[in-house]
Amino acid sequence: MTKVVLNKGQNINKTDSKLNQNNAGYTAMMLASLTAPDSPSSMEVVRRLMELGNANKQSSQTGQTALHLAVRHGRVVMVRLLLSCGADANLQDKEGTTALMFASERGHTHIARLLLERSQCDLSLADKVTLSVGGKIRAQKQRTLFTDRTAMRQNEKGERYSGFRRLSDLFE
Repeated sequence: MTKVVLNKGQNINKTDSKLNQNNAGYTAMMLASLTAPDSPSSMEVVRRLMELGNANKQSSQTGQTALHLAVRHGRVVMVRLLLSCGADANLQDKEGTTALMFASERGHTHIARLLLERSQCDLSLADKVTLSVGGKIRAQKQRTLFTDRTAMRQNEKGERYSGFRRLSDLFE
């Protein structure tokens, strides 16, 4: 079915309606970025979808892109494909998180290396952590790119540490 739609030149980038997004605001390209194609023909459909779509379209609810999703879920093949289709690794979601930050937080060192090697990652970007009291923003903090609070807590408890905190950890 997807092949038929793609072969007919269906416009998958319409921005004038929400028909191209699901209830969470994700497009077909975003959902495809979560897949793990198991055959050459499946990969060809995904590749075609990525080529026709807008790799930098952001979800209406979270502000995440297909690259954010692929990185969060550790889909290396999809990350490579999205980068080759022009995905911008510096786009920030509504929380200010970039693809590289997600790779860091999830411990996907191989994806972080890929992003650093194949894209122009802006290492000065920081995300936002906001606390709301009575509907007003009480505080806004910046956290550094390679800080993984969960991993630090796990490390303090003697649990396995799977993330990385320093850029140098990527290349050891």
